[in-house]
Amino acid sequence: MQPLSILCRSLRDIDTYTTGFPLGTNQGQANIFRAVKRILPGPYTFILPATKELPKQCIKHGSSTRYAKRRQVGVRMPDDPICQAILQNLEEPLICTSVKYLAEDEWILDPVTIADIYEPLV
Repeated sequence: MQPLSILCRSLRDIDTYTTGFPLGTNQGQANIFRAVKRILPGPYTFILPATKELPKQCIKHGSSTRYAKRRQVGVRMPDDPICQAILQNLEEPLICTSVKYLAEDEWILDPVTIADIYEPLV
């Protein structure tokens, strides 16, 4: 199954679509939620266990007769004001992905380069 990430507007959304971040215990287990709360929104992707609340377009992968359920999903809460404005007007998370060069193991970040490479394939 291909990796998948979703853009969320808030920590509440992340808790809805995933099992959330561990809160820690008094027995020395780290409070991951507290650390994450300090750095989000920001340029980070966290891989978390998915819940059944994840939109159906994200959960099922494959042909219409056989599905594999998604057990994990990457979650992001971007700090970009344009992304935040778009997410505030949506009722579900926005699916996002990363793109690698076809022949190399490098990520493409520039949207113009992505369009130049992949537009002829569409």
